[in-house]
Amino acid sequence: MSSEISFLIFVHIDLVSANRFLESAFRVLINISHANPTWSALLVHQRLMIPVISSLIVISPHALHDAIDEAGEGGAQAFDRQCLALGLLTNLVQEEESSKHLCRETSAFCSPVSVFVPYFIFSELDPSCPALRQCAYACTCPNAISVLECLASVYEQYLRVEDDDPGTYIVRGHLAVLFGLLMRGSPTNQDIILDVLPGAGLKGLVRHAREFVGLYAEFMARVARGERHDAEDEDAKDDSEEDIPQIQVKDGATQDVAQDIIKFLEGLMDA
Repeated sequence: MSSEISFLIFVHIDLVSANRFLESAFRVLINISHANPTWSALLVHQRLMIPVISSLIVISPHALHDAIDEAGEGGAQAFDRQCLALGLLTNLVQEEESSKHLCRETSAFCSPVSVFVPYFIFSELDPSCPALRQCAYACTCPNAISVLECLASVYEQYLRVEDDDPGTYIVRGHLAVLFGLLMRGSPTNQDIILDVLPGAGLKGLVRHAREFVGLYAEFMARVARGERHDAEDEDAKDDSEEDIPQIQVKDGATQDVAQDIIKFLEGLMDA
């Protein structure tokens, strides 16, 4: 019995460490890809880059909060990783044109990074998916969908969330800006995204992108400091500040970029 308890403690500590390393790695990748076409091109053409980023964005902390807690994680940690993944994808799409094609052609998968994120919401994936090694680069499940459709699915999840949590507005707005970046200069992506967009469509994207502008700068400054979205107590906050590197995150979804995308989306509405 004691050996089983020791093993569970070891696994929990290992998962916590792995998640912290993952978050630090994403902060570094966001920084080196920010306004840097060379680094962005190098990252985009790493075969696992788009699949891993999309798998982290699929997380829905609101829907999975209790399940994630059982695995030794809080929804706040999953939320912060989701935002870091959104930030990195935003940088890549903004700086490297081929990323738009890859998001269209890459199938979203289930869980090759499940060591970091134990649970995923993805109703379009076959629940019996064995997550084989060959699926790391693209999902081969019968119901697999593209990363573009995956992002639309996540956006729809956040449309269904009815609360005043700033995190809901941040993710929803960030996705709205990201959709604009993915559509700009890509008529094929534009057709796909507009076809699968739930809710109020373009009008909703504009509204959510505007909400995003006011909240984003403050939020990313906090995430860059390693502060959690919803720290449970002062001890957790102190531990976070002590253990997580102070890395200033330079995400491509700045207010200027968001304003440009809002104008682009408004232009589509008037077309």
